[in-house]
Amino acid sequence: MSQAGQVIRARHLDRRAVVYVRQSTATQVRENTESTRLQYALGDLAQQWGWAPERIEIIDEDLGVSGSGDQHRSGFARLTLMVARGEVGVVLGLDSSRLSRNTAEWFELLRWLRLTDTLFAKEGRVYDLQQSDSRIVLGIEGTLSEEDRFRIRGRLDAGIESKAARGEFYRNVAAGYQLEAGQLRKDPDERVQHAIAEVFARFRETGSARQTAIRLRGLGQHLPVGRAGEVVWAEATYSRVYQVLKNPVMAGAYVFGRQRTELAVDGSGKVRKKVVRLPRKDWRVVIRDHHEGYVGWQELEAVQRRLAGNSLHGGKGAPREGRALLQGLAVCGLCGRRLQAQYGSGVRYGCRGEPNAPRQRGCQSVGAARIERWVAERFLEAAGMGGVEAALRAERCAHERQARRLQNHSLELERCRYEAGLAARRYRAEDPDNRLVMRSLARDWQASLEAVERAQEALRQAERATPALDPPVCSRRFAELGAQVRQLWESPHLPSRDRKRLLATLVEEVVLAVDRSAGRVGVVLRWRGGRTDECELPLPKRGGQQKESASTVELVRRLAALYRDRQIADTLNAQERRTVSGKRFTAKLVASLRQRYGIEGYRRDAREQGQAPLVSVREAAQELGTTAGTLYRWIRQGFLTAEPPVVQGAPMRVRLTAKVRERFCESCPEGFVPAAEARRNMGLSRQSLWQRIREGTLVARRIVRGPEKGLYVQWEESRQLPLLGPADEDEGTEGSA
Repeated sequence: MSQAGQVIRARHLDRRAVVYVRQSTATQVRENTESTRLQYALGDLAQQWGWAPERIEIIDEDLGVSGSGDQHRSGFARLTLMVARGEVGVVLGLDSSRLSRNTAEWFELLRWLRLTDTLFAKEGRVYDLQQSDSRIVLGIEGTLSEEDRFRIRGRLDAGIESKAARGEFYRNVAAGYQLEAGQLRKDPDERVQHAIAEVFARFRETGSARQTAIRLRGLGQHLPVGRAGEVVWAEATYSRVYQVLKNPVMAGAYVFGRQRTELAVDGSGKVRKKVVRLPRKDWRVVIRDHHEGYVGWQELEAVQRRLAGNSLHGGKGAPREGRALLQGLAVCGLCGRRLQAQYGSGVRYGCRGEPNAPRQRGCQSVGAARIERWVAERFLEAAGMGGVEAALRAERCAHERQARRLQNHSLELERCRYEAGLAARRYRAEDPDNRLVMRSLARDWQASLEAVERAQEALRQAERATPALDPPVCSRRFAELGAQVRQLWESPHLPSRDRKRLLATLVEEVVLAVDRSAGRVGVVLRWRGGRTDECELPLPKRGGQQKESASTVELVRRLAALYRDRQIADTLNAQERRTVSGKRFTAKLVASLRQRYGIEGYRRDAREQGQAPLVSVREAAQELGTTAGTLYRWIRQGFLTAEPPVVQGAPMRVRLTAKVRERFCESCPEGFVPAAEARRNMGLSRQSLWQRIREGTLVARRIVRGPEKGLYVQWEESRQLPLLGPADEDEGTEGSA
């Protein structure tokens, strides 16, 4: 009798035989087909040992999944559950490493094999976990399997590290480059080179990755995206532009080890992989001048500093369209944090305090008007000296941009002509009698010729839009403009973003320190290069140098007992009242006015005892679960009574009595039918139906939600008639009455 026949019993044959099939990666599944075939063949072995074919189950859903325990294996989890339930007589695997390469899962499976008297078979041998020898052997094999995984991984990592130290290891190649004989070279396609260079050129102009992407899209410039050795052209999105700007490969450097993988346990107890990006000082391999770059290493470092400065996390932030001139430049002189721009009726700079302590108040807050005027004046004095030179440089940059744009169109035309020539050669090389192929090649040729025409037209339009450069005229023109820097700065057509960018070219930061006791704010202007200017400016006087009109204050006093600040602001604006500074009222301004004059705000709980609440139509609609439009319509039809506004422009109010509340239901009460059905069966018009509801002859209910939403009417004969569903749309329209 064989070894298997000595171990296998009838109780094992009554249960199922499970074959577990696994390969660690998709590459192994695709290439190591012999191993997969041997694992599937274990089903035939189970038949030889006595299991019926219908009792043999193969679990292969973990093909291509690692057994290290870092990934969830649904097949292994199902196998363990079947063993724990006592449904399995034997588990077959090619070897222990096919089932698991981590001891936690392996010993969990061995535990259930022993408790449920389930056999384990590998390499033609059957193990009974009831025997101590089998437990020892399988336990050692599982431990060795895990250790073998670490040894293999260690050898692979050592080989990768050695190859990376020589600058020869590549997981992928960045767009704009090609790998030839182990050497990284620029893509020979001039259109690809021009597109990558254009990203850095636009960034020099805008100083922002997002603005660079917007400029490139506006010009119709696409970016190359490498996919499986081929170049695919895609839209210039922010993420693609950012990846080009951040990639040190573009500066001719080879880098390796910019990130590491860490394992972490999530809230559900599962082990997850997390990729952690390392700071530049922790990169394992950095080889400069490894290959030809699109920019120099110094310029790439300057780009990284600018991107970091544009970030709101630790940086100044990129200039935006807000009115705050010192956005990203203003610094708290008490704690050293960046001051945040606060927008309201004006602009203020405030310190928010410790980021991790949201309840902590900031150090200071100060109005921006006087500070910004002083900083702008100092900037204009400094910028006027070099204005001519800067303007000429800007003019040259503009013509360089236009030249690059023409070059882009020229390269596109050249590519289209090449495609047309290639299509023509393919057409002429084909056998003329092969009409099926000739027709397809003719269509391709025609499409390429049309692309050439479009590219030629785009080039002609770009040439017409490019003016000729006359350097002497430009010099004279900008020399005249040099004396008008202030006029240009104060021009309403200059965007706020450009004004901030101009200021940031000379100003490093502006330190503000408020002294409330002295009524002054200290301003320290730090220029790029180290020079500083200091001054003290008086704080704007607070509080009521100008007072609201007595009629406005009295009106707010009357309305505050009945309405919220938002409704009071709407009422004041409806009467065309304005604040002392000429602005429209807002809820915040109304609250400030009440606080200034000691007016208590609206409190809904302060009502007379025994009376139903009196609320606005919108509040009533929220409590009843319907819309304000429905209540306004019912008020006009006389179905609901509302108190008139206390003053012109104030909202109506509704008293939410029990009688009003019972007219709005979540579901249809018994004995009620849709209003449309009641009209048809009683032969009434809409007007007559609503008249009877107002008189009280008919009782109506409004279903506020669900499939039965609509108006329902109580009717004597409703018990003999089937319900047709909710009211039709006409019952919910304004003209339905």
